[in-house]
Amino acid sequence: MAATVMGHPGRWTIYSAAVNCAAGDTTALVAAVSGKRISLLGLVGTANVAGTITLKSGSTAISGVMPVGAVSGFVLPICPETDPQTMGWCRTVAGAALNLTTVTCEFDGVLRYAVED
Repeated sequence: MAATVMGHPGRWTIYSAAVNCAAGDTTALVAAVSGKRISLLGLVGTANVAGTITLKSGSTAISGVMPVGAVSGFVLPICPETDPQTMGWCRTVAGAALNLTTVTCEFDGVLRYAVED
């Protein structure tokens, strides 16, 4: 996944990246950065068949299990980027990857995230 830097003043740098998750797998949406937290600012994605997805900080769930219908998807709208530390949908602990676990479905889309400077 190639990330695009969006730039942001202050303690965080904003990026966007493609989401390509295989069925029945855990995929690193954003690789761990030593000593840095990752904040999910927005996500849009679709599933090829009915299934579920869960966002994780490393191996720890930071979202509930979210059902996705067959050939459908959902949007987590972009949060205001004034302070990703408090405005993101969820955030990893320092040094953990932002992961997505799928059950049954493939999940593809795009996300916007911030990494603590």
